[in-house]
Amino acid sequence: MTPIILVPQSLYTNIQDPALLFIEGVLLACFEDFKNLNAEPTFENYKRELESSNLYSVFNKYPVAKKLLNKYEQKKTNLVSFITEEFTQNIESLHQKGILCKKFSAIENIEIGVGDFHKGLSTAILHFENSEKAVFKPTKADITQSFFKLLDWANQYSSLGDYHYQVLGNNNYHWLEFVKHTPCQTEEQLHVYYERAGFMLGVLYILNAVDFHYENIIARKGTPVIIDHETIIQPKIHPKNQQFFKKNRVDEIEDSVLLTMLLPNQKSTSLPVGTCGYGYHKQTRAQNLTNESADRYTDNWRFITRFVDESFQKQNIPTLNGRAVYPVEYMDELLRGFETCYQLFLDHRCFLLEDEGSPLQDFNSKSVRYIWRDTNIYTKINNQMKLPKNLISTQHYEQKIHDYLFAAFKNVPADSDLLLIHKHETAQMIKGDIPFFEVNSSSTDLQTNFGVIKDFFEYSAVDNLGRKLKKLSFQDLEFQKKLIKESLLN
Repeated sequence: MTPIILVPQSLYTNIQDPALLFIEGVLLACFEDFKNLNAEPTFENYKRELESSNLYSVFNKYPVAKKLLNKYEQKKTNLVSFITEEFTQNIESLHQKGILCKKFSAIENIEIGVGDFHKGLSTAILHFENSEKAVFKPTKADITQSFFKLLDWANQYSSLGDYHYQVLGNNNYHWLEFVKHTPCQTEEQLHVYYERAGFMLGVLYILNAVDFHYENIIARKGTPVIIDHETIIQPKIHPKNQQFFKKNRVDEIEDSVLLTMLLPNQKSTSLPVGTCGYGYHKQTRAQNLTNESADRYTDNWRFITRFVDESFQKQNIPTLNGRAVYPVEYMDELLRGFETCYQLFLDHRCFLLEDEGSPLQDFNSKSVRYIWRDTNIYTKINNQMKLPKNLISTQHYEQKIHDYLFAAFKNVPADSDLLLIHKHETAQMIKGDIPFFEVNSSSTDLQTNFGVIKDFFEYSAVDNLGRKLKKLSFQDLEFQKKLIKESLLN
């Protein structure tokens, strides 16, 4: 494994150091200034001038860029160091759990950047010399165990296939088996796959799960494997608090199968429809307008705007003989699986709600992530904050983050505890993290880094699950089936 080493600002002696691409916009802005002020405005002259002063002129004009760069490099270094140390301590347990198969597993590479940074840590994939992989996640594993326990119960009544993967948990992080996409071998496996996909849709609907997009589903032969369970159950914000904020969804969508994000949602404005977990045959890719550099490290180095093709077919779509097969082709199986699941929970509602042996009991007092707002908003803000004009002073940088986030709070009274959410978000983004809200599944309180908002939720995540179970009816079943058909056929 090649370690990632933090390079102090004074030692940035090579403008072509890959680490400096984190502030490429600033380097280009300084290059433009250089070309306007020099008779021989070549890249080589620019490079020579910058490197002779260890990039002093860049960091002097854009001091925030220096802070962000060093902070980002420090995070990467700390993450790699932490993962390496914890792996060494856990290697025997990883073998015993079956997360690693070979007895000797030397790390070849640690792939970071596969998830956002939260509290200074991020999801990473470990690559080993024997071609094995394992996943590190900086969150608790308790909710995953609860989810698998529920699926184990349901599996007694309806075969769910190879839905399970190995997990080794800690109070602050956990290791996961790397789940590989595996093609279907026969058409019969596709029939089975989509019936199970319908069943899983039913489970996630009843749990009030959210954010199960195309990166959180792996098609493994005849089984859709649900990964990344931190949002598998969600609390429900209290109407007295919701009134101050814009609602992104109409009520019938908010409490429907569409909320899971497994299905295409034509009413969604946050992400392309095709990024849904089960995929959408009418939008398998998109052309996105993006700014990127061209002719890097030459006299013509610049940013250009162009369309970039993005595929929404990841590991989430089952394949047969190299062809991706979308749910619209197996609508009957999808609906049958959904109805089977719905009927199972309806038939066992009393047991699930009241019996001490109910698998739902295991969801009590677990750590879950609450999605306060669409997380891509944070990404958009971060992209804006990397513009050179926002990196001139720390005060300006922090104020801009404050202002961007505060737009959602314009209707909140000045003395309201709800402003703790804004304070929490702002502080985390200034640190370079994506804001993260961890809640107790049995609590109606929202914990922030600056205090607790009592009774922020009308229903805790567990109570919200109970509410959904009590809501189940034949009328609701038909309505959800109608939404499923409309979402895939429209």
